[in-house]
Amino acid sequence: MNLTLEQKRKLKNAKTLILLGLFLSPVYALFADGFKSITPYANALVIAILLSLVISFFEFILFTGKAKKIKFYQLLFLRIALYTGSVFSVVTLTMIVSRMFRYNLNFQEVLNSNEFKNYIYEQDYLTGIFYTLALVGLVVFTLQMQRKIGPKVLLALI
Repeated sequence: MNLTLEQKRKLKNAKTLILLGLFLSPVYALFADGFKSITPYANALVIAILLSLVISFFEFILFTGKAKKIKFYQLLFLRIALYTGSVFSVVTLTMIVSRMFRYNLNFQEVLNSNEFKNYIYEQDYLTGIFYTLALVGLVVFTLQMQRKIGPKVLLALI
């Protein structure tokens, strides 16, 4: 199967997204928890891989063809909305599944546990979400600018 030039570019971007996610995700775990446990690092890596795959899917499948004719700011807001929903979903589900395995509980038991409620309402859940959203927003904006002005021009500007 021969890939078009655009498909090759998007695959390259997908690889870059995954590598960036794998590099940047442990940074948050390091600052949030230090070296107390391996669990935050494992969760961060799972979140990074899943989000990189979701974003790559959106970029490779959804934002091709007719999506190129959508105005820049509309496409940017559409991406931000989709990725925000994806971030909340992936982070929340990863944390639930992690607790299911760690504490040998089922889905409902995790949701009803005081430890999970404490994590959501009083600990660093929102901080992690905002960190992830900031990284995703930066990546999405960079991809948009790269598409608009070209990768070589963007690199020269940076």
